[in-house]
Amino acid sequence: MSKNNSQSNSHLFGNGKNVLLIMADEFRFPIPENAGGMVNDLKNILGFQNLGATSTDADDYISDTSQQLFPGFMKLRENAAILKNHTVATTACVPSRTAMFTGQYGSKNKVTQTDGVFKGASEKGFNWLDPEGLPTLGDWFKKNNYSTHYFGKCHFAHPEKQSLKNWGFDDWETSFPEPHGTLKNNLGMYRDNGFTDLVTTFLRRKGMALDYDQEVGKIEMDDSLTDQEREEAIENIDKKPWFAVASFTNPHDITTWPVLPAKAQGVLNKEADESDFEVKFDEPLGIPDPNTRSTPPDRGTWTFDMNPGGIDKTYAKVPKTWKEDLLEKPDCQIDYSLKLGVALAAKTGKLQVAKHSHELTGIPLALAAQPRKWTAAYMEYYAYLHHILDKQIERVLNSLEESGLRDDTIVVFVPDHGEYGGSHGMMMQKWHSAYQEAIHVPVVISMPKEYDISQTTTPKQIDELTSHIDIVPTLLGLAGINEEGVEVLRKLLGGSKVPNFVGADLSDLITGEARKIKDKFNVNGKKFRDSILFTTSDMISEPIGYDKNTESGSNGANEDFDIFLEAVDYYREDLINQYDDTKPGEVDKIERLERMQKGPIVQPAEVHCVREGDWKLVRYRDFHNPDDHDKYQWEMYNLSEDPMEELNLLRYKSVNIKERIREEIGNIVGQDQLISKEAVIEKGAKEEILATVEDLATSNSQIEFKANPRAVSDFGYSETFIEDRAGELYKEMLILIEKML
Repeated sequence: MSKNNSQSNSHLFGNGKNVLLIMADEFRFPIPENAGGMVNDLKNILGFQNLGATSTDADDYISDTSQQLFPGFMKLRENAAILKNHTVATTACVPSRTAMFTGQYGSKNKVTQTDGVFKGASEKGFNWLDPEGLPTLGDWFKKNNYSTHYFGKCHFAHPEKQSLKNWGFDDWETSFPEPHGTLKNNLGMYRDNGFTDLVTTFLRRKGMALDYDQEVGKIEMDDSLTDQEREEAIENIDKKPWFAVASFTNPHDITTWPVLPAKAQGVLNKEADESDFEVKFDEPLGIPDPNTRSTPPDRGTWTFDMNPGGIDKTYAKVPKTWKEDLLEKPDCQIDYSLKLGVALAAKTGKLQVAKHSHELTGIPLALAAQPRKWTAAYMEYYAYLHHILDKQIERVLNSLEESGLRDDTIVVFVPDHGEYGGSHGMMMQKWHSAYQEAIHVPVVISMPKEYDISQTTTPKQIDELTSHIDIVPTLLGLAGINEEGVEVLRKLLGGSKVPNFVGADLSDLITGEARKIKDKFNVNGKKFRDSILFTTSDMISEPIGYDKNTESGSNGANEDFDIFLEAVDYYREDLINQYDDTKPGEVDKIERLERMQKGPIVQPAEVHCVREGDWKLVRYRDFHNPDDHDKYQWEMYNLSEDPMEELNLLRYKSVNIKERIREEIGNIVGQDQLISKEAVIEKGAKEEILATVEDLATSNSQIEFKANPRAVSDFGYSETFIEDRAGELYKEMLILIEKML
């Protein structure tokens, strides 16, 4: 569709406030207190919780030392609200950002995969957001006569001309290339400093009115104008409000740990030798010491202080669920916990590196020489990267104040997704589940002083369930653009070709004018929304168009993928025999490898999740055969009683409907006569059987849930309650899928 981004003052709706959107990558909402991971002190900072020392637990308040380590996040608290129960719409990076910037799920924006590993960004069949497709936040604000600017990581588009103008944003040219991939230079440690320079320069220019000065200069140099025309032209120079994105990379650098950060720290500075073993870590990479200078980027000379505040490893430890066996969880989870590390190692193009990654780099964490030690180091480094990010946010917010723009600017902080951080059996990153670590992120809105949001250093806590799918309508709402204004802008952007938002405008919730979110779909007759949908189809370990029969993608040979498949076979068939089943630590590795399956991460691995209140139901289905209900696998949790999602309340494998029908017929005619037509006739059971089959075939869309017996013993639920609750949530999921996808 044509977006037609020409401007006119007559199209300006709302309050004219500037909007600064600050983004982070791989930034999760901290896991619950006393569940490991980051210490509670740091959780309160990064979760924007209470600063008061009201608890007897010494870790339950934010100390002065911790505040000094994170001045940027402390400044974000000013006159702010936090969406405390906010869930991303999808994962991983590319689909999440696209959903956030368009207000639509991948079924409508056509973006469901993330590039990298075995998918090339320019590869045939890889979908980025079409510049002629759905409008972005930039398009919406530009159409409302804002100037729009993008600085930093994009990762929702792949512009051939290194410009985001066709996606509604100016200025991204100086942020190219994306800080993504296997080059040291693209670490957030390096690139985020440059992105901050761009943002602070932009803010300073706005504060100095240099845009106005340039327009005046052009008018004064126009010899065709009379003095009176020149004065009128200067008087009528339009002072546009602006919408700017400051998109940072960190704490995403954790996805390259330990190799690339070690190169930045100067621990690894040699070229690969002639063998296939480029690097070997005898100990996990630790946080750089205070006053450590980085190595310069390749072909560069600039260095930076890698630990300006002196944060140390005491701010994090292993998460509570680090050693979870995943026996009662969907099959893809144990597979993913092992195969992601192998896949990343295969990207080196070296089979020996892929086969011995656990010995060389401690990844997969579950196969490291000392898994607990390596998992703790991973989490410690993840916490450290938030400190590095904080320095950039502090610089941006200081510049906003120094430029005199703070009182006219709405500041919004939004991560794209979370990070497992070694939780749930030493998982890393964010694929193939709906665990809170991956999908729960903090969203903070800091308003100008004229809005009375919070008079304390603790942001206003908003408990309603919210989603990334709400971000576009909410930012428009915060800018004062009401429903009528949105509809006018929609017509200007393409009319009927631009679908209605499926998310909600949360601006009244943030400013205090509303306490609930209206349910625009009237799900099950509800007046207010109390459920949200998360979905992901991002297959991280498969090439584009993967065919299980040929073990290849639709674009032909993929050497890295072939290395990955061979390495997986090595782990399953050879490495497993090298462990000693008399040593407890090695028994755990044997048991995990026994469950590792051939090929890429096993299906079902496509995820749909509904959350209603504290209840979550998660469905896993086969990405390549989504209609095969018998392959569905399940999870259900009550987050109030099990915030770490340790006990799956359901038996994770679906009940085979055909087997269930046979069982019920057997109960009617006798199991020993199940296949006897005469028995059916003799017992006059035909009508009863037909009724039973019809009932089973239509109930819960051919899904029958079975409670996990441990849900009864550990939580005191009845089997009937668990199974009925799952059925209710599944109906809710199907309605949301129909309405929103």
